[in-house]
Amino acid sequence: TSNGLYQAEFLITATGHLADEHLPQIPGLDEFQGQVMHSARWNHEVNLDNQRVVVVGSGASAIQLVPEIAKTAKSLTVLQRSAPYILPRPDRPYSESEKQLFRKDPDSMAALRHSLFWGNEYNFAQRRNLKSQIERVKKNCLQFLKHQISDPELQRKLTPNYEPGCKRLLLSNDYYPTFLKPHVTLEDSALAEVTKDGVISKAGHEFPANVIVFATGFEAARPPYAAKVVGKHGLSLEQQWSSGMQGYQSTTVHNFPNLFILNGPNTGSGHNSALYFLETQFDLILDALQFFEQNQIQVFEADQHAENSYMQELQQLSQGSVWLSESCKSWYLDPVSRKLTLVWPDYAHSFRDKNQHFIRSGYHYEYVE
Repeated sequence: TSNGLYQAEFLITATGHLADEHLPQIPGLDEFQGQVMHSARWNHEVNLDNQRVVVVGSGASAIQLVPEIAKTAKSLTVLQRSAPYILPRPDRPYSESEKQLFRKDPDSMAALRHSLFWGNEYNFAQRRNLKSQIERVKKNCLQFLKHQISDPELQRKLTPNYEPGCKRLLLSNDYYPTFLKPHVTLEDSALAEVTKDGVISKAGHEFPANVIVFATGFEAARPPYAAKVVGKHGLSLEQQWSSGMQGYQSTTVHNFPNLFILNGPNTGSGHNSALYFLETQFDLILDALQFFEQNQIQVFEADQHAENSYMQELQQLSQGSVWLSESCKSWYLDPVSRKLTLVWPDYAHSFRDKNQHFIRSGYHYEYVE
């Protein structure tokens, strides 16, 4: 650690999927004379008022940043590699009577969470590439786009060219209207080059800039922490995952004894709450630690065959999903193997059914002497 050596019997990594920002290698970036920052490492000392700002990206971070930056920037250009599907954000404050009910009757809050959870589970059908569900979502998204944007050319730029569910389905009430402002430009082309005082898109268009904001996501499929975790035979987790992340019960990895990974392989959710997956992993870890204590187990390690079988089952589940469709270019897929290694390819409740308990038969053990 930063404070020296710390020894423990078990290690639980809890760094998260979306922790280390992805900053693309762009020619000329070092020569830029303005300010550069990533949305995940915001520099609060940079004042965007009356500045020429370029935002690179059009995903979940960008749709939050763009409307706010546009309020004070002199000009704003958004470089969009692919348009997102967007639905209205059904966001409202809870009334005082509702909050009072939650305080007096906590079961009513649990019931609300239950209903929200199963409503989200219903939406998983989009990811299974069920045509009726996909067409319903697509219709709703495109109707919302046409309701907010009447200009045909702007509509064209903001229309996705892939199926819903491939990437995050986004929620915003003010992203589309931002592009109606005279000082805001949407460039439906990726960033190709940075000059000393601006950027050039792959379409060859140049835009002046004092500030460049990268809303380009995270190193999710290649987590940097993996280089620092070393298992048997001096092998790092990064080396073992060189062809893609994989693990057993999405929480343990063969060759890495006494290691638990929160937000491990295939623990992401494209449709439901990440907390549900984390709660399941906590249940598994607590079950395992109790089992070790009761049976005087000093070392455990996932069985390689069990891990491979588990991953093979997940890859079979992902077949036919929207993520593996030809038009889908998603960060959910490993950039090398093109396998689905980040998200769970099934309903969230099936993750809990499968992984809430530590499967005793899937591991090797060493006992206290």
